[in-house]
Amino acid sequence: MLSILLVEDDAILSYVVAKYVEKLGHKLLKTVVTADDAIDSAMLLLPDLILMDIHLIGEKDGITAVETLRSNNITTPVLFLTGNSDPTNKKRMLNTSNSNFLIKPVEFDDLRVMIEENYM
Repeated sequence: MLSILLVEDDAILSYVVAKYVEKLGHKLLKTVVTADDAIDSAMLLLPDLILMDIHLIGEKDGITAVETLRSNNITTPVLFLTGNSDPTNKKRMLNTSNSNFLIKPVEFDDLRVMIEENYM
């Protein structure tokens, strides 16, 4: 069982992904909607995995949040969940250490396989 931090500003997607996490038998530690809350929560809770949206409420995005965590020696694996296939953001995601991504809408089986094959 993994402890997971969910960072998602869309209430419906957040609810769906939270239900997926529970159905997979993992522990959802917290759900947050801003990059700053993601940084604070990750540093405090030290989850096994962070599910991170890119576009968040506020000025900072999810990639910036992960870059901040990495600069503070927080190496928690990150699975970006994004509806954005913009090449610039894709390159930024791929340059972020210990991370991977799934394109939204995230399907249950895709999330299950990604977690089982990469984080268990």
